[in-house]
Amino acid sequence: MTMANRKLGMVESGVFTFKALSLWQPWASMIADADSVNAAWSRDLDARRLIDAAGVYLPGPKRIETRYWQTGYRGPVILCATKTPRIPQLPTGCALAVARLADCRRMKRADETLACCQYADDLYAWVLDGVRAIEPPFAACGRQGLFDLRLPADLVHRYGLANFSDTD
Repeated sequence: MTMANRKLGMVESGVFTFKALSLWQPWASMIADADSVNAAWSRDLDARRLIDAAGVYLPGPKRIETRYWQTGYRGPVILCATKTPRIPQLPTGCALAVARLADCRRMKRADETLACCQYADDLYAWVLDGVRAIEPPFAACGRQGLFDLRLPADLVHRYGLANFSDTD
């Protein structure tokens, strides 16, 4: 195994491990493709009701994920949509995007727009850079916390994930 493959997370021949984070809808799609959330909100009354009930601001792309806990990890992360809640026209139970976790710090009031939520002093802002949608999304089983997602090499190469680096 080459040093480059180890840096990308190749743990054994043909298998890569990436850090991953599960998010509920509509926040997962606000990161991967904010336009899809805005379209669902405008076209489907059930979707509008669920998105509004979640308290989501719809200003544009979400580039800050908020959590009640922090992490020291920095680097590539695959963002997965959980299986629930189901919102019409938004994908669930799949990997939607890859990004670089650039920073993790206390949330500031100025983060509200990029976080698509209201400020809370007990939240941490997970700052995402270089977000790239995964098209089409592939099935992924999420978990709580920041977790390891093992992917076969053919999938990694098909989606161009092996080319995603800390500098994207």
